[in-house]
Amino acid sequence: MKWKSFILILLLQASVTSGKFIVTTPREPIVATVGSDVVLDCQLIPAEPPEAMEVRWFRSDWSSAVHLYSKGKDQPDSQISNYFGRTELFHGLFANGNVSLLLKKVTVKDDGIYTCFVVSKALDAEGKVELKVGKVGLEPVMKMSGYQGNGIKLTCVSDDWYPEPHIEWQSGKTEMLTGTLEKSTPDSRGLFKAESSLDVPNDSVNRYRCIIINTRLKRQLETNLQISGDFFPTVSGWLVAFWMIFVVLLGGIGVALFFYWKQRKQDMLVRMLNMRPTIAEYEGLTKKIIQEQAGAEKEKKKLLIQMENEKLAAKSEYDKLLHAIEWDKMLRCAVSVQLDPDTANGNLDVSVDQTTVKDGGGWRNVTENPKRFERFPFVTATEGFHAGKHYWEVDVGTSCNWDLGVAKESVQRKGRITLTDENGYWVIGRYWEKYEVKNSAKTEIQLSEEPTKIGIFLNYDEGIVSFHNANTKDLLYKFQTKFTEDIFPFFCPWRSQEPLKITPVTLEE
Repeated sequence: MKWKSFILILLLQASVTSGKFIVTTPREPIVATVGSDVVLDCQLIPAEPPEAMEVRWFRSDWSSAVHLYSKGKDQPDSQISNYFGRTELFHGLFANGNVSLLLKKVTVKDDGIYTCFVVSKALDAEGKVELKVGKVGLEPVMKMSGYQGNGIKLTCVSDDWYPEPHIEWQSGKTEMLTGTLEKSTPDSRGLFKAESSLDVPNDSVNRYRCIIINTRLKRQLETNLQISGDFFPTVSGWLVAFWMIFVVLLGGIGVALFFYWKQRKQDMLVRMLNMRPTIAEYEGLTKKIIQEQAGAEKEKKKLLIQMENEKLAAKSEYDKLLHAIEWDKMLRCAVSVQLDPDTANGNLDVSVDQTTVKDGGGWRNVTENPKRFERFPFVTATEGFHAGKHYWEVDVGTSCNWDLGVAKESVQRKGRITLTDENGYWVIGRYWEKYEVKNSAKTEIQLSEEPTKIGIFLNYDEGIVSFHNANTKDLLYKFQTKFTEDIFPFFCPWRSQEPLKITPVTLEE
């Protein structure tokens, strides 16, 4: 080891005298959580900037810069759009040989290898840094999802994990159990949904724990469920015997009725052959038959009406069940949405946790950027969607003025804006006592009661944006279109002091 250190010292001395330099980066990967800021370390040896230094951070493609410093200043025009406004170099530390990169608001897409490349005239050197991104998802939910034989099927679900987590099951006796892991594919943000099921029998404890582990971040979340023995299906011996006796008895009654009807038919035939009816008797018999036919026709119509009513009632129940199933499917597409302060108009006040927006009571000094809405009090979410199904809910409270929906990434953000689907805004809103669709016809929405929470569902692949009263589960309006670019959640509280608040979606038990 001493001779290696000696050689390194000689190389450094040679570098100083010759103007050469080397780049050093961490050997171990750097781990960061989604939404945090991280520093990708890169140092120059000797610890001083070389003459006419150019620093280029890139990933797989040298020409696609994550960040470029050249000619004594940063070059944002040469930067990949995904990193615009999210990277910085420590200019004040260049004299110490520090050319590290500050990466802000880390996303899943930032995961991977980065190259720190420094060039000075005909000399250059580079080093690589591996960034590993992780995210701990939402609190897991465990519930009984059905029966399996004489046991119960449990399901454990949690959204928004990265990378795909490990799921463990334990019984109340801390015994490790083996569940069935559902195959998960990343959503439009690259996050995974963790889902596993477990078939459990009835035992003396009936307490189970679901543990979801992010091995990269070495963090875990868990949930517990205690099941009462009354929930497990049982079969009573006397009940089985009762039904067997009932079936046999019913069969016997059917056989007896058949022979009775057959004998009665034969007796009626004999009586008719022995009869010698007069004309009056024949006319009376004909009249009776006509009356009986009329009565039978009346009963038939009554029966048909009854059957139609029962059919309509059954269809109504079927529609309610289908709506409940579709509503449950939609809730399972719930995503976490955060407001992007960089897009917020200067009149808006966005909360620190980026879930609430309201009128700020006056103009604030904000930095100008291409994403910010200049004239109207609009704001969009931090992340858009380019595939899949997504659902979120917004608490509008008693506010009398608001607009909610989605907008495509390339919408107009400066000057006068008209909110219509033709301009890339799929939006509904409230104006005092009036609810309307923001389309060219200004379609008015008729409501049975005023909603205090709006559910918004986006099916990107099928081009659907639908709005729902989250309290009553009623459909308010549905757009049908075709998307060709990223779609972002859209919010506008207008001049109302009543805030619009993004609330967590609760799955129904």
